[in-house]
Amino acid sequence: MFRIYCFLIGFSTLGTLASRILKLDPGPIAPAASILIIACAVSIIAVELACWRALVATALTASALEICSLYTGFPFGVYEYSDAWIPTVPLGDHRFPLLLPGAWILIVWGGYLWVRGFLSGWTAVVAVAALAMVIDLPMERAMTEVFGYWTWAPPGPLFGAPVMNSMGWFLTAFLCAAPFRKVEGASDRYSPRVLALFCFFVAASGLIAFWDWAWVLLTLIGIALLLMRNRRLPS
Repeated sequence: MFRIYCFLIGFSTLGTLASRILKLDPGPIAPAASILIIACAVSIIAVELACWRALVATALTASALEICSLYTGFPFGVYEYSDAWIPTVPLGDHRFPLLLPGAWILIVWGGYLWVRGFLSGWTAVVAVAALAMVIDLPMERAMTEVFGYWTWAPPGPLFGAPVMNSMGWFLTAFLCAAPFRKVEGASDRYSPRVLALFCFFVAASGLIAFWDWAWVLLTLIGIALLLMRNRRLPS
């Protein structure tokens, strides 16, 4: 499965480059690749985490907070999803991308399986919440200005996102990880690499479109996820 994921990341990166150089419309290939990347990433993390309750709870918690923010502005701020992140479903006057819960699982639990190699208990929960917040910061530039998945109203100072969004990411990741901070039997063989490759893919896609320091930050995060995996602590 990890080899398939690597192929999908490479294929999507080369496809993005080819589309940019040749001015081609990838059509349904781009959303299909996006669906497969998220599905493959979640599958790998699900096997290594070995706790389906954590995955379901994360999907439900993150989705609930995202929908709450769409209607109230809390906890992420005021934004609107576009039709670009296929598939989406209508929610009244808003749209909700069905891949969004998978993206939260990828970042929260891919990050957690990396963090728990250094930390445990509540310290690990706070660390993964901070990591998720840091990863989202540069990704905001790509998701809004490269992929066009959502727009902020109005844009903020943190790579286009408001400060409130970072606080919302910290809160959401904390709430997702806290109930399962003592999960046992989990492995971190591939999950940190899955998250690192996702960071590299987003950074590469952004760099193909235009230069921004966000791509440098994402690359450094990916390198840290790959290299800093020396110690192992019990859950």
